[in-house]
Amino acid sequence: MEKQIRVNPLDDIKEKAEYFKIGLMLGVHTVLDVVRWADSEIERSGKPLYFFIELSLMEHSGPKDVRSKLNEFERSLDKSRVLRKILPKLLGRMYGVLSQHPEKGPLFANNLYQLYLELDQEFGHAGLPEELYPMLALDDQYLLARQGIDGTEHQVLWSFLAFLKPYAEAFNESF
Repeated sequence: MEKQIRVNPLDDIKEKAEYFKIGLMLGVHTVLDVVRWADSEIERSGKPLYFFIELSLMEHSGPKDVRSKLNEFERSLDKSRVLRKILPKLLGRMYGVLSQHPEKGPLFANNLYQLYLELDQEFGHAGLPEELYPMLALDDQYLLARQGIDGTEHQVLWSFLAFLKPYAEAFNESF
């Protein structure tokens, strides 16, 4: 007898909400990206959740307010599993943005470190997959390069892009 797995349609919404919440934190998504997602969900649904209507109206809100709203769908989410699913996609998106806007390197490096601190507080070291540990040094590398102590920002950028490149394909995969 085969075991039937039931998929809760809200799980997809929770995962996408987490994706955009972390994407806002990392700086690879904007409030407008979230509003567009909400608008598309409203169009797709005959009876949209009030959550999407509220998100759709947040176009002029700040990222922190939008992240707070996205937290409403975080409950009962296996955040560690979801993080392992969405983080490669976010890193792939970061690769694309950083390739076009290298000046964002120091900001992205700092945002990645802030994400690590948030995950470490919530999960301990188990929150971040081990293969992502090299990203933790990028913020310090930019600082050392800026101060003329070790290397140049250009060298750090190339290291950063090399680290992110394997994730570029993950961004192109469907969610």
